[in-house]
Amino acid sequence: MLLRWDEQHPPAMTNHTALQSGLSTRCPKQAAGIVEYEIEDEVVLYDPRSDAVHTLSPTAAVVWWLCDGDRGVDDISRELGDLYELRPQQVRRDVGAVMRQFRASRLITWP
Repeated sequence: MLLRWDEQHPPAMTNHTALQSGLSTRCPKQAAGIVEYEIEDEVVLYDPRSDAVHTLSPTAAVVWWLCDGDRGVDDISRELGDLYELRPQQVRRDVGAVMRQFRASRLITWP
């Protein structure tokens, strides 16, 4: 798993099928108000709305940084594939999983 969750505040479950449709073409954007901290080699997100803390893996952090509202899941997968020298198809599934987790935790919006 690319994202590690604070055990006190796990993400809410969502409908996987509903999220899957449109993931490729929609451009996720970081939700307003999320506070990002870099602590040593980790990226930690704090959501003051839910008082939840989310610790991201290095790969999930890159996905987070690429959620700028201009890139879709396929674009982000391609960029990660280039960064880690993998074919986009290899990372597409993991990026989709991270996006679903981000969305379930209300860390991103789909403008």
